[in-house]
Amino acid sequence: MRLQPLIYVDPQSGACFPVTPSLLAEVYLVPKSAGWDASTALDDPAHPWAQSFGVDPEGVARAVERALVDVIHACPHAGPQDIDLAALPEGRARLHLSALLSVWQRRGTVPDDLCALRHVLSAPADQALVPLRLLPFDPDPHATATEDAVEARLLAHHGPASDEAFAAWQARQPRGAEDGALSALQRGLAVAEPASLDPSLAFYDLRDSLHEARFAAALARRMLDEGRVARQSDIAVLAIADPVARAHLAEAFDAQGLRLTGQEGPARRDVAGELASLALRVLQSPAPAMALASLAMLPLMPWGAANGAAIARDLMRGRYRSRIAARLTGAGAELWETLTGGASTAAQLGFKLNHLAERLIAPAGAEGMRDEARALLRRIAAEAGSGNIDWPYLQRIARAGGRIAGETLRHLDGVSLVDEGELPWRGCRHLIVTGFSAGHYPRAAGPSSLFMDSELRAIRRYLGLSLPGAALAMARGMALFQRQIGAASEGITFLTPRLDGMGKALAAPMTRALIARRFGRKEAELAQDPSRLPFPQAPVTLSAIAPAAKTRPDLPEDGMIELSRDLLGLRKAEDGVPLPQSPSRLETLMVSPLAWLLGEMGAEDCPWQPETLDILLKGTLAHHVLEMVFPAKAPLPDADALEALVGQHFAEGVRQTAPFLAAPEWKMERDTLCRDCLRAARVWLSILTEEGAEIVANEVTLAGEAHGIHISGRADSLLRLPDGQTVIVDHKKSSARSRRDRMKAGWDLQVALYRDMLRRPTAGASPETMGLDRDHVAIAYHTLNDGTVLRSGARGRNGGSSRVEDLSQAIAAQSLPLLQQRIAEAGAGRLRLNGDKDEGFLTKKAHLTPYAFDASPLVRAWTIAGQTIGPGDDDEGEAA
Repeated sequence: MRLQPLIYVDPQSGACFPVTPSLLAEVYLVPKSAGWDASTALDDPAHPWAQSFGVDPEGVARAVERALVDVIHACPHAGPQDIDLAALPEGRARLHLSALLSVWQRRGTVPDDLCALRHVLSAPADQALVPLRLLPFDPDPHATATEDAVEARLLAHHGPASDEAFAAWQARQPRGAEDGALSALQRGLAVAEPASLDPSLAFYDLRDSLHEARFAAALARRMLDEGRVARQSDIAVLAIADPVARAHLAEAFDAQGLRLTGQEGPARRDVAGELASLALRVLQSPAPAMALASLAMLPLMPWGAANGAAIARDLMRGRYRSRIAARLTGAGAELWETLTGGASTAAQLGFKLNHLAERLIAPAGAEGMRDEARALLRRIAAEAGSGNIDWPYLQRIARAGGRIAGETLRHLDGVSLVDEGELPWRGCRHLIVTGFSAGHYPRAAGPSSLFMDSELRAIRRYLGLSLPGAALAMARGMALFQRQIGAASEGITFLTPRLDGMGKALAAPMTRALIARRFGRKEAELAQDPSRLPFPQAPVTLSAIAPAAKTRPDLPEDGMIELSRDLLGLRKAEDGVPLPQSPSRLETLMVSPLAWLLGEMGAEDCPWQPETLDILLKGTLAHHVLEMVFPAKAPLPDADALEALVGQHFAEGVRQTAPFLAAPEWKMERDTLCRDCLRAARVWLSILTEEGAEIVANEVTLAGEAHGIHISGRADSLLRLPDGQTVIVDHKKSSARSRRDRMKAGWDLQVALYRDMLRRPTAGASPETMGLDRDHVAIAYHTLNDGTVLRSGARGRNGGSSRVEDLSQAIAAQSLPLLQQRIAEAGAGRLRLNGDKDEGFLTKKAHLTPYAFDASPLVRAWTIAGQTIGPGDDDEGEAA
């Protein structure tokens, strides 16, 4: 691509402006482009990259598109008629070039910037609305064939500008230095004449991009304060295209009260591409929960921002059947059903995408965003066709860009910011080159994406097409760097970071070695003494740039915070009545009142992360299988039928609660868990048979009054023994050891609360609980991993299953008194913080896994030194 832009003289004002594709489109009335996307024509199995495309479609699409753009630029008329493949010998070069031409011909278009150029090459002179008389520059050795042809065409149409106009333009151009080291450097890196270094050139080795940015800003500020430059616009900064480095520069210059001009304006979120990409991923069953949650929160969805956020929270907490989504009505409910049903055929996909497009809404000021999204969805629906769904192809059309860069903002007053790949857009007195490290100045030039150097030479020899290779790219990069340093008239400061953002060492660029040789020095001799920096410089260490330590508020020594309100009434029903507590919430209250309070306020941590088969999901699936295989008030299933029943209900459970497990990559985990469920079902069948137990109800709601509050929860199963005694069973996807130790230590809580609820029922309890023996209620845990039942409170049993262990009734002797204390404190508006020994005590003494400590980082951060939840043995807490 050319380094010397074409400049035309305005016939009215005599001002000079660059010729751009957008200008040509306006002057020559170029029809609107049909759009360009080379990646949409790469699915031909005959293409030489077909196998690679199947593995990495995105990477191959980028490589082919780059190569095709180079081919188009190499054609004088920007058309495939410029290429006669018959002149090129058979071989790899011809094979790849033929495939590129095939893609080009299938698309029938060229990139947007080339569309205007191609139109000018075939347009008559009288089509131009205004004359574009070009300044007579020497030929640009880096211009492509198409660019040279356009220049010749414009000269033929309009003629050159006058010599007077050219002289006036030259007089306005920035002048380089007239003598000294800067002048010598600007005359060329490869010039053999002797030259001496002087203060017009400076070189500093700095730690990283942050230190570099602060140095550059401080240097600019010092130059202005000392009067070495008169205006901010006298300074320019050359920067690499790294977002982190750019952010550091913006922050540092802002801190010095300086404006960086030449930066991109505010980026715009590509909501249309984001929505289309997410919709395709959601409709390609199984739908990832994170994709569905992201789609639910987009501003164009017809259920509103609040509902979208609530649905997303449900999904990210593993609730695939979102309770908020279930309450949607009208268009929102209809669309949710459409999105969660998947699409198995192209026709079905097209229908659902069109349905989504029709249901989109537009918040105030977002009408254009909605229309853009509708157009993209309808285009994808049309491209889906009627055969098999080509998901990768449709995703490439969606092109979720995340953010669309804003326009470059340039102000007269401000420090000029120039990208390392661009020509300076104005001159300066002092240039600061940042990121002066290996791979930059010039940018690293890799080989052609499709052709070897020998093939590029063959294409040039037989077809006359000059395609860029590594050598040409390097030559252009060096020429660009020479043009960039030529923008300074008084001095240049080169800043070399020695570490990247990950702490990896960076080497100096090759141009630094060339500069050293230009002045007869060794490269190491260029770096200047840090003690002679142009402004006072404090020692910089990693701790100096680390974020300030987060301080916590002053906490009371006794760990008690007075909130002066009934904390048990924070959650209320629609009628204003406080909602009941559940056994799991009360266990959290016992372990960590702060974690419980955050849960009551909906402020617990809800991380967004991909689905995983954790212990909670394993338990959910196992519960579903046992509930469906062993229905209430029905005969026990035959042992020979268990395998088929478990397989059927396991698959249904996956579909309902963990659809991601249906994906092929989860087959091994899915099969393993299904075998575990089958083993647990066989053991449960034998226990029920040997105990002579009848299943009264599964997933039964218990509601009652206990410990001064209302409690409600769901028990996994209610059994009736032959003597009429009731047993409340809770299935656990674990082994019996830790649960047995907890029950023996008196620190169990959950099933003890179930028994309390059943004994003192309130409104809301399931009808199945009526008519049960409430005076003789046993409670039990069924641990699925080892097929053991740990039971408490059963009347003397003779015989029965060998897998049932009867324990004493004192399984909650320690936990209930602590829970009652916590309930009293919460009701009085008092919140007790955890002690720093609590976690160890709960693990070692109570045999509890304190999950509540992971509810929020605040729980561990706000602990009180020297305190413990237990009766006092600190050594055990510390040992944990």
